Amino acid sequence: SSFCVSPLLRPLQCVMGSLRVGAPRSPARVGLLGVAALLLPAALGEELSFLAIGDYGCDPRAHPFGYKALYDNGQEMGKVAAQSNSSFVLAIGDNFYQNGVQSPSSKQWEQVMGKFSAPSLQVPFYAVMGNHDWRGKPEAQVQRHYQERRQLGAQARWTMPHYWYTVRHEEEDQDVLLVFLDTPILAPEETEQSARVNLPGFEQRLNQLAWLEHVLATASETWVIVVGHYPVYSAGDHGPSATLIADIAPMLEKYGVDAYFSGHDHVMAAFQTNWTQVVVGSGCKLNQVHEYGANPDASWAASVFGFAEVKLTKGQMTTTWVDSTGRRMYSVEQAPRRKLGTGTKPGSPFGAPGLGAGASPVTAGSGVESGGSPVVAPYVAAKDSGGISTGLVVLCLLLAFGGGWTAAGLFRKISKKRTEAKQQVWEVTNLTDAATVGHPSSEL
Repeated sequence: SSFCVSPLLRPLQCVMGSLRVGAPRSPARVGLLGVAALLLPAALGEELSFLAIGDYGCDPRAHPFGYKALYDNGQEMGKVAAQSNSSFVLAIGDNFYQNGVQSPSSKQWEQVMGKFSAPSLQVPFYAVMGNHDWRGKPEAQVQRHYQERRQLGAQARWTMPHYWYTVRHEEEDQDVLLVFLDTPILAPEETEQSARVNLPGFEQRLNQLAWLEHVLATASETWVIVVGHYPVYSAGDHGPSATLIADIAPMLEKYGVDAYFSGHDHVMAAFQTNWTQVVVGSGCKLNQVHEYGANPDASWAASVFGFAEVKLTKGQMTTTWVDSTGRRMYSVEQAPRRKLGTGTKPGSPFGAPGLGAGASPVTAGSGVESGGSPVVAPYVAAKDSGGISTGLVVLCLLLAFGGGWTAAGLFRKISKKRTEAKQQVWEVTNLTDAATVGHPSSEL
């Protein structure tokens, strides 16, 4: 098996651990948490099956009706997973209502995850953050990932090595890339104020967008699936996301993504353009179904508790929406876009900031456990290498051409921002000890 570390990108910079990708001319400076990539065990047959559910984290006291729906969904998911030999579950955010969790050992973990108790569901739950998760201590959900691996080893289920990450499954017959996003960071204006106060700064948004484009542009897998809590298009109360339509949808189209899985709207829905949007946001809450002018027409939508089952072969992906009683509601079949010639071909030139011509991801050639077990690589912040920045050159030119007062003011603002940024640096030197994951260093 092989292990590929997904780089965390900054505008005009690209660093992976202490290694540089490409040959950037300006010095690389990193003060953010690196992004891990996991490798699924290559021990599956010709068909890869998995489940997806979002907005499922209801509390038994605050949401007794929703908690019953969570129980029903868990029971039916167990049956479907047993029949199809599901390999994992996509947990698509709002993992814990109303206010996230406070620690990796909070009682909500058992209240929610305990409802997925069937033997067939003792598989990885690949999770992303929802807006309600950001109301609590978001780092607790990342810390849980490492806590389970220390305590349970190969039996660990909760998987969130960072707020955005990738999982790759590769074998002879088929391969799939799963890309997990933190959409509250990408679209902070759509996150309620009580959660927004915990969100990191705008730089993290730019980092994630650049990282996403790099991952999609360099993907070589047959199937590419992106997962995020907020939907691009909407059939529920929240409405379509103008930010994701502007920033994410063009990447899904350009790079031949096959499907985008989301929640947030408490409905189940399918949108089909060149890529399919799968909405499964009714794990324990329901909205009414709505139509919006900014959307393409929904192929199907229903206000009903449920989840999705996905089956992948080399030539076909079948997504089936299943309600909480086990009734199969709707199904979509599609061929891989990259094999059909739509979207950007694997290996096409990538022009995002920070990568020179011909740059490619770094593959770790050592430290991979035998047997294909998921491996998370530690991240070490790179040191400054000196040199003159582009910004300093611009300031000098402004000064030289009579813009002294403007340049001086700009310089003071930049210096202040840099000082503030240093106080809020997100830095983890060893991901296997996630005590600091998600905390600004000034709060540690």
